[in-house]
Amino acid sequence: MAQTTYYVDATGGDDLKLGTTESEAWQTLSKVNSSTFSPGDQILFKSGEEFLGKLIPPSSGTAGNQIVFGKYGGDARPIINGYNYKECINASGKEYLTFQDLELINNSDDDTGIIDTCTNPDCTNGAEQKRYGFYANSQNGLRRSFVFDNMKIHNIYPRDPDSKGEYNGFAIQFTGFGATDPNYFDGITIQNSELYDVGILGVSINKWGTFATSNIHKNVTITNNYIHHTGGSGIVFFEVDGYLIENNLITYTGDYTMDVGHSPSRQRGRGSGFWCVRTYNGLLQYNEFSHAHGPKDSCGAHIDIGNDNVIIQYNLSWDNAGGFAEYMGDNTNCIYRYNISINDGWRVKFDNTIVPEPTIATHPQMFTAKGERNGQPGSAVWFSNYFGPSLPDVGSFNNSVYNNTFFIGKHIEDTWEVDIDAHIEFENLTDNNEVKNNLFYVSGSSTISYVKEAGAGAGNIMDNNMYNKEAPTDAYFMGPNDIYPPNGWPLLANAGGLDPADYKIAPSSPAIDMGVTMAGNGGIDYFGNSLPGAGSTDIGAHQTFSCGSSKGYTAGGWDSGVGPTTSDLVTLTSDYSTAIEGNFEACQLIVNSGTTLTIAAGDHIKINGSVTIRGDLVIEHGGSLVQVDDGAIVKRTNSGSINVEVTTPNLLRDDFMAMGSPMSGETRADVFGGVRNVQYHTPSNFIPNVAVPGSTNFADDNRDFWQNYTSGNLNLGEGYLIFPQDNPSGTVDLTFSQGTLNNGLVTVPKIYNGAGVNPAGTPNIYSNPYASPISADDFLSANGLTDVYFWEHITAPHSGIPGPYGRNYSMDDISIYNDISGGLAAANDGGSSTQPNGIISTSQGFGVLATSSGNVTFNNSMRLTTGNTTLRTQDLELDRMWFRVSSDAFEYPLGSNTLIAYNPEATDGLDAGDTNRLDTSVSLYSTISGTNKHLTIQSLEEFDQEDKISMGFSTLVEADLEYTFELTQTQGTQLGDRSIYLIDNLLGTITDLTQESHSFRSGAGDQPGRFTLQFEYQTLATSQNELEAIGMYPNPTDGVLNIASPQSPITEVKIFDLQGREVLSQVVHERVTQLDINDLNQSIYMIKISTASGHLVKKLVKR
Repeated sequence: MAQTTYYVDATGGDDLKLGTTESEAWQTLSKVNSSTFSPGDQILFKSGEEFLGKLIPPSSGTAGNQIVFGKYGGDARPIINGYNYKECINASGKEYLTFQDLELINNSDDDTGIIDTCTNPDCTNGAEQKRYGFYANSQNGLRRSFVFDNMKIHNIYPRDPDSKGEYNGFAIQFTGFGATDPNYFDGITIQNSELYDVGILGVSINKWGTFATSNIHKNVTITNNYIHHTGGSGIVFFEVDGYLIENNLITYTGDYTMDVGHSPSRQRGRGSGFWCVRTYNGLLQYNEFSHAHGPKDSCGAHIDIGNDNVIIQYNLSWDNAGGFAEYMGDNTNCIYRYNISINDGWRVKFDNTIVPEPTIATHPQMFTAKGERNGQPGSAVWFSNYFGPSLPDVGSFNNSVYNNTFFIGKHIEDTWEVDIDAHIEFENLTDNNEVKNNLFYVSGSSTISYVKEAGAGAGNIMDNNMYNKEAPTDAYFMGPNDIYPPNGWPLLANAGGLDPADYKIAPSSPAIDMGVTMAGNGGIDYFGNSLPGAGSTDIGAHQTFSCGSSKGYTAGGWDSGVGPTTSDLVTLTSDYSTAIEGNFEACQLIVNSGTTLTIAAGDHIKINGSVTIRGDLVIEHGGSLVQVDDGAIVKRTNSGSINVEVTTPNLLRDDFMAMGSPMSGETRADVFGGVRNVQYHTPSNFIPNVAVPGSTNFADDNRDFWQNYTSGNLNLGEGYLIFPQDNPSGTVDLTFSQGTLNNGLVTVPKIYNGAGVNPAGTPNIYSNPYASPISADDFLSANGLTDVYFWEHITAPHSGIPGPYGRNYSMDDISIYNDISGGLAAANDGGSSTQPNGIISTSQGFGVLATSSGNVTFNNSMRLTTGNTTLRTQDLELDRMWFRVSSDAFEYPLGSNTLIAYNPEATDGLDAGDTNRLDTSVSLYSTISGTNKHLTIQSLEEFDQEDKISMGFSTLVEADLEYTFELTQTQGTQLGDRSIYLIDNLLGTITDLTQESHSFRSGAGDQPGRFTLQFEYQTLATSQNELEAIGMYPNPTDGVLNIASPQSPITEVKIFDLQGREVLSQVVHERVTQLDINDLNQSIYMIKISTASGHLVKKLVKR
């Protein structure tokens, strides 16, 4: 906490004042330098003012009580201009200081006469050859806690070059200096600052003189800074132990363009984003390094000489001339991991064998922009033995480069471009270094050069790397687990882009699970995804999925005698059958070479992530393999096999099955090679057949909806008709084995021909694309649909069935599943064996009626572990009634089913789940008052015993046949043992369908409203009941009106127009009568029906 705050105002202050208020502000840096401050004091410079000279903090703070130098009075930083001095700030020998919100400039161009003149013969210690924004040396002591926050330091240039011709300008430098120990800094933090336009270095921390190893600089943190356009490197460390460099943008190092007005530029023109010498326990992460230039080095971040345990991870490195991973000599235990490198290493070494000799005009790629000849080629990975000028070579040992993603493409300048030849090189004396799990993607005409000096150690290992091309051919660089072309295409999201997300691998990438897990790998990938604790990892910087632990199965059973959990990576090294060992769930699964995993009928294995099959996987008919992660895959290696077995129901010779493939690579010739006929559909060709009246059916008009499929791939999620056999009947065993198992998001087109052509929807045929069942409810919900339709195997094709062929299939063989009301058996099913239960089995085909174009999607959330069988059971707990009308009196069976369900989520109006009837040979349907909808599935709100439900009947059969109306099934506690009464409004009869069926006769025609369902028996006890029982249909009518009075004969019927004029009168003495009103105009009328019990007046609509 501040003890005293002092104010300094360059234009309005006065050094004779107290300085403790804004109105009493001091004026000059000299006053500050000559004062004494206490720990916790603040010295604030006025915003926007420029202070000429050098700030020399006269006092130190203490732990917890820094002395703070900052600003007051506005947003603009106050400027300290080092004008005539070597430093803007010199804090040598001090500690516990904070500098914030200040701008430092020290350009000799501003000098009027150097004050900090040199004192040695070479003039290397004065402002002539050196300039700093900030400088401090330890002066034979331990100096602690320096903080820089929101600083801006730039334009740092001396007047004269040094003996090498370089202009030594530094933004920030700490130097440990002295003849005795300790002489180092402990605790340096530089954050939220901008450093740029300097002759050499952005941040330099070094040490000179003799010292013990334990007395080097410690605990340095550099975070969230923007360091750019430095003539040399962005950050350079000598002798530092324990540092963090994080979330910095370091770009255009080795620059020479910012020194405006000087030719040649005073910027060095060579430098990496970061490099280090004799440092320990360093961590560089989440930085971006780009546009480093220079004839040598000039990488994004390189590890120079004598370092140990420096880790460079999670960084983006791009367009750095020198390359990406560079080790000089004598480094140990250092790592580059989970970084992304894009077009690094584009520099081309000067080649003096070219005749005529290259010039910057003829070969600009061999020169720096400053005109220097390039002395080194660009490298992707370089293990050097360089240990310093004139010193013997020392190799680097036990270092790693793993799980990085390299994109090697083209470098482009304004007037020239060059394909990159990135080197991977091991020099003499380097040994026991490893390069593993890296993804090398080479684009266009670019290349990788593999260089090995004769004395490079045999312990250097490259393995588990992936190459899309330019793979090594020298055995020294080749590993037994590498992935080479043509298998090395990693399926990157957008190779060549500059967004790190462009280098994520696709769910089907061959890089998945093909790396080896490295010990102490940091736990996460570039994108923050968790890494496996054991087993396989993905190649490159992107990990698609990982597990927390591992579990193995051998002939002796599970490790530790306990089966896996959903956190385990499971590896099977001995045969495993669920029929013997049981189901299991896990995080990931690997089936090793020589091992067979069998998933038996009715069993399942559920895996959260990916599955790798190096051995054999057999999924028997009715077995299920379920994956949870949509981004996971099932990888089958060259030694592995996958077989999914599906057995069809018993099929007649001309019967068919709607099916699709659960595998990604199946073709017509593979799984269906022995099938007599396969057909695919074209929804855009569908027009309903006029011989099957109405708008809702699956019968096409001219045979172009279904067409023969003779060759080609089986599209994911598409349903095909297969006609398996020539023999009279039987089941057919099919084995899907090509490609790999489908997983995750599967998108299939949905086509709608428009209301004019397909008013009730266009048929689209799909299939379950997974080796597990899916929930029909989840499929319908995800796609905004209400019904799926299944083909059942009941009726043989017949010439008497309407349709485009000589012998047609019956639309009465179609069952329906509705997302609100449940399943309805096919019309030709006399019972409920074809009633869908909401589960769609592996490979099962089904139809939907599309009322809009777009796509349907399948995903893993729909997948189930049970129910993978064509047998169906009822799962919903609703109050439901199934009714059937049928006739055995025709040349082939006739029938129709309808379902009425009570659902609390429904209304008594038209709901999303209400389903139009199919226009089959015979149709039984319900109706909704006020609409012209004829429904085969209707949902009503909560059950009410006073409900009355109107039902209709239609038939396409001309013959006068006897039909049976029956209640086939009920479900639910509300219905229980309750009687369900059917009123035949034409015959005037009442039948308790729970006790007996109702018989009637009919020829061709549509009779809406012929029947009424109710739950209370109406006796002749009251006149009101008798009148309410009177029914008339159809209403509206085209010309014929049927009237039925079940409980009392009709005596007279009169019809009136809306003006009250009588337009028709007829005397009747029957319970049932029929009026011909064809002569009446289309209009609304009132009809009066008289019986002995009174009169009933209703509205009548003549169409």
